[in-house]
Amino acid sequence: MTQTHMVSDLVRREDPLAMNTLDQAETCMTDGHLLFAAGDLQAAELKYWNALALKKEILGPYHLDVAECLEELAELYDLMDNPAEALRFHEFAHSVKVRVLGAYHPVVLKSARTLAKHYPSKPMLAFAS
Repeated sequence: MTQTHMVSDLVRREDPLAMNTLDQAETCMTDGHLLFAAGDLQAAELKYWNALALKKEILGPYHLDVAECLEELAELYDLMDNPAEALRFHEFAHSVKVRVLGAYHPVVLKSARTLAKHYPSKPMLAFAS
C-alpha cells in the first residue's frame, strides 16, 4: 500500500466529514456513469467535475481516485468528439498514476497504451515516465 493510500485511508476513518464528502464524490461518480450510459453527456460531465473537485479537496491532486475522475472526463470528451480535451485529461490522469505508482506499474503501462493511441508515432514506453 502506498503512503498516499495510507494517508487517505486514515482521513476516511478519522474524519466523519471527509467520509461524508468522499461518499458524495462516489455518488457523483455513480450518477455520472448512469447519465453517461443514458446519453446525457452534459449532465454526466457536471457530475464528473463535481466528483473531481470533491476528491481533489479531500485527497489532494495526486491520488488514484483523482486519476479515475480525470479518465472518466477524458472518455466523455472522446465521446463528445473533443479529442484535444480528451487528450489533456488522459495526460493529467497518466501523470498522477506515474507519480503515485511509478513508471512501470501495470496500471501506468495500461494508461500509456491509451496515450499511445493518441500519439501513434511514439512508442508506448515513451509515456511510462
